Amino acid sequence: MPATNIKITATDKTKAAFNSVRSSVKGLSAGLLSLQGALGGLSLLFAVRALVKFSKSSLEVADGIGKMSDRLNITTTALQTFRFAGEQAGESFESMDNNLVKFVRNLGDGQKGVTTIIDEFERLNIELKDQNGNWKDHEAVLNEVADRYKTMKDPADKLSSAMTLFGRGGRVMVNMLSSGSEGLAELRQELVDSGGIIRESLIRNSEDANDAVNKLSHTIQTTFMHALSDMAPSIET
Repeated sequence: MPATNIKITATDKTKAAFNSVRSSVKGLSAGLLSLQGALGGLSLLFAVRALVKFSKSSLEVADGIGKMSDRLNITTTALQTFRFAGEQAGESFESMDNNLVKFVRNLGDGQKGVTTIIDEFERLNIELKDQNGNWKDHEAVLNEVADRYKTMKDPADKLSSAMTLFGRGGRVMVNMLSSGSEGLAELRQELVDSGGIIRESLIRNSEDANDAVNKLSHTIQTTFMHALSDMAPSIET
């Protein structure tokens, strides 16, 4: 039985990697078509298709983190930290993302002078601009909100504030932020130390890698169809 080796290497430039994979798949196709009994080769092809499907799913997760962090204007590490904290509280990724989107929208309203939001940040004694008169980044304001919630004594007052800033998701966010920015930093470091954070470089390269995997998936599908076609005479007899 001919040897068939497939090796996928992730790099910043996926073109060379895909060309290498495509060459390997062509070799696999030739090997399959030369077998007397193609069932063993088809089993291998099914395994490769499963691997490609898993790789595509993982890359889509990474790509989604990158796109959402850009939308929220926070780091990918911060987003993953909030998602993990939400998961621990029984919240889905989508729910946590929605809570953060609501917060960012309210920050935008505050910058436009919407009274309700301005009043809430003033009540928390949080300035939306830094000492140089520039708007603070979203992650910095989130950390300040967390520090205020840590020191607030009245649970009802804290919940009311969270509902104003995060909408209905405030009931979840208030518990998550009550340990202050220090608590968020500790959780983030735990995730980093345990390998639970997808690196920024991988996230930023995931879109190109996903394109390469899509092309590979199409190539394997074509190879699969050719293999079945070659088996047809044997199946009919």
